Amino acid sequence: MFRYVILVLFAATSIAACAMPAQVNSMIGTPTMQLMANSSLKESLRVNAVSGGQSTNPLWTSQVGNPEFQEALRQSLLKQGIIASNEARYQLDTVLGELKQPLVGFDLTVASTVRYTIREITTNRVAFDQTIAASYTANFSDAIIGGAVERLRLANEGSIRSNISQFLDQLIRTLGTGAPGVMSAVKLGTVG
Repeated sequence: MFRYVILVLFAATSIAACAMPAQVNSMIGTPTMQLMANSSLKESLRVNAVSGGQSTNPLWTSQVGNPEFQEALRQSLLKQGIIASNEARYQLDTVLGELKQPLVGFDLTVASTVRYTIREITTNRVAFDQTIAASYTANFSDAIIGGAVERLRLANEGSIRSNISQFLDQLIRTLGTGAPGVMSAVKLGTVG
């Protein structure tokens, strides 16, 4: 009986220790600023290329993959009414430059660095180019059962969510105040 209990506990621990990739719904960003109704950003953008992410190896650590990051970004922009329903005027290219993860700990902080570049499709003119750094800490109490593996996934998701939220704020602040057809170019450094 004792061996059976040990075997069940070992199996449960092994299953709980498998790394899971970041989940799209947990990475959707929300800006603190509101987009004006007559903004030039309304239905003007498409998400083009997303790179720099990594697939999760279940036997190693949770990561943020390009498809999940791209979909979280697309849904974040869609919720703000920025995604074009037909022909887009602008395209967004994104590079996940770094996802800095801790090796161990009870409270796990992940820092993400993402470069967002928006170009006008017809002219290829850069209208927005920023690198944003954001971090998020998943506390021990956030995932006691799943342990450090689960907390790392939560910290990854939180860091990307925060990064996308900051991007939306910067986008709305710098380009979202003009009337349709008026979008001035901006090139800024790192935010975070």
